[in-house]
Amino acid sequence: MASFRTANISTSSSSFSNGPKEFEFVYEDTLPMIPSTLKERKRIFKELEVAFKSQVTTDELGHDKRAKKIHMNKPIPTVYNQHYSKSTKIKKQTRIGTDIYNVSTTSDNGIHEAPFRSLKVEARGITYRQMSAIMANVKRRCEKEGWTREVVDSETNRPSGTYIRLTPDIVNMHDIERYVIGPYTQATGRSLVESLPSTAGTQPPRFFVVHTWNEKYENAMACIKTMIHDFSSNKSTIDDERGGGMTIDTPIWIDAFALGPCQSNDETRKSSIVTAMETTNLRSVVLLDRFGDIFSNIECLKQIEMSLCLSRSRRLSIDMDYGESRKGKSLAVYTSVKHSYEHPKYGKLSRKAIGLCQGRATIDANYTFHASIREHSFPTDRLKTMKGLKIDDFSDVKDFFDSLSPIEVSIPEEIDVYTCHECSIISEISIE
Repeated sequence: MASFRTANISTSSSSFSNGPKEFEFVYEDTLPMIPSTLKERKRIFKELEVAFKSQVTTDELGHDKRAKKIHMNKPIPTVYNQHYSKSTKIKKQTRIGTDIYNVSTTSDNGIHEAPFRSLKVEARGITYRQMSAIMANVKRRCEKEGWTREVVDSETNRPSGTYIRLTPDIVNMHDIERYVIGPYTQATGRSLVESLPSTAGTQPPRFFVVHTWNEKYENAMACIKTMIHDFSSNKSTIDDERGGGMTIDTPIWIDAFALGPCQSNDETRKSSIVTAMETTNLRSVVLLDRFGDIFSNIECLKQIEMSLCLSRSRRLSIDMDYGESRKGKSLAVYTSVKHSYEHPKYGKLSRKAIGLCQGRATIDANYTFHASIREHSFPTDRLKTMKGLKIDDFSDVKDFFDSLSPIEVSIPEEIDVYTCHECSIISEISIE
């Protein structure tokens, strides 16, 4: 089981407090439930296999709809809005990927005839709808089954033999891997995306997601939901190249859901990440945790650097509406924080996350002041934890991308798959 540093602990304690949240200590681990039959698999993972109730939003502004039953037992086509405007709603939806009607089965992993679709790693994007099904499964099972996570003593940096009881709001990607992904995919031996019945075929991603496995899954969901809203508008070539037209059925690439057991070794995993990032046309979203730990994670820094390095070698086409050639604005940073703001066009909007975009998000309609208003509440203190940055290295959120320029990310020889021949440091990022 993957360990996670939670807090300094005392083995004589029964609970500890971290702010307003109290965690319960236990001394026995709860093992994940491994289904032995297809019927049991469907019972344990019914949200992934059958249906679930959720507030799934489809409109541009992210207004929650009434909870409804979402069916996951049949293929759901992946799409994006090729054109979108608030007045006319969706003008045209474009299919992403191609259907695969030949469903393979396996009988050598304990469960007979467990279905899956064989997809290339770059075609294993996951949709927000599918991620919502995972969240629904977590909410139903987590406390009922008594999920646990081992605590690592921060003083000795060793497992303590003590565990905390998990609740849905603190479950992270390590926990998702242990209690959901691993048991669910054991029957197929494939990635989660390939194993889901809602996967219609190839799901090429529109964005690549950089994240730490310690980030709370609930916060990651909030960030992705807000990102979908911010990039839902798609009214021009520039919008389309920036990733506009996002919907709840538009795939994004997340390693935990896209990589199967056969891609678990480091070299294969790195190669898969490179391929997936190229498929997204180097559009990347960084999910920034509360304490900025992602900027001390060398793996995440490599991914951010590669996206920026490669994007500098590409230039977007000239859009005559703006009369200028633009470099690829490929990077966005989203973090979970509740706030509201007054959009000049749409009025007051409430959010559970906020994004800082290189260039602008498509909902900003190419107006700098729209972006400034939307990004005003961004907690800049989370950015200033990045290695090499000081507290006054930038005066506002837009200067963050300029502050990346002096940050060197030395690439060890053993992971030279991330080396970009264009450059080896994050630099020369132009900001409008």
